[in-house]
Amino acid sequence: MDATVARLWDFLSGGHLVLDLSPMTFCDSSGLSRIITVFHQCRERGVNLLLAAPPPSLRRILALTGLDRVLQIRRRKVIDARRSPQVPGSRRGTPSRPGSD
Repeated sequence: MDATVARLWDFLSGGHLVLDLSPMTFCDSSGLSRIITVFHQCRERGVNLLLAAPPPSLRRILALTGLDRVLQIRRRKVIDARRSPQVPGSRRGTPSRPGSD
């Protein structure tokens, strides 16, 4: 996750980062710590972080820790391919900036 996020910062300035958590099957304190770190990195860069489709177990953890009041969380996936930047080196192809088409 670190390498992917590091490549995204140039493309996300003032934009949005949506983390699709639907495939997640387990999250311990280190995973929660990583989510918090990414949240802080986003805030420092003026990027809006949205957690999409976290599983019920993670939603419970976020509620118990109070992070559900700090983080933006959507129960479903958020899909807007028109506005999603491509990650350099990703399998999808050439990176593009939102709004550049």
